[in-house]
Amino acid sequence: MTAPLLKPEDFDVTAPPFWHEHKAGLQKALDHAGNTHSLEHVRAAIETQDAQWFATQDCAFVTEIISYPLKTVGRIWLATGNLKALKAMQPYMVQWFKQHGCEAILCLGREGWGRAIPGAKRHSIMFVLEI
Repeated sequence: MTAPLLKPEDFDVTAPPFWHEHKAGLQKALDHAGNTHSLEHVRAAIETQDAQWFATQDCAFVTEIISYPLKTVGRIWLATGNLKALKAMQPYMVQWFKQHGCEAILCLGREGWGRAIPGAKRHSIMFVLEI
């Protein structure tokens, strides 16, 4: 399936529609990721355009664009909602990231997310040592 060409204005990634519908799921994702941020931090990052908000009634993503010295990538920071809806949004997010100069999309998450992202390859494993 090829996504139609999107214009940057097709997504208002700074105004969080459906925020209240997805707050509980976002908090669950934050909890699973070790609570490095609060919901207030996430919303502030979206409002200051340090993060992007992609949402429908059925799912939501919080993303970032990271510029490394040799490559610019999109990173899926948080995701919540219906798996079918999340998968359906993938072609549009890919197109949006391409339009913003990204060469790849990174996603850190539970093992199951690898199966949920068509075409994604396992790249590395992250270890955390709480101190």
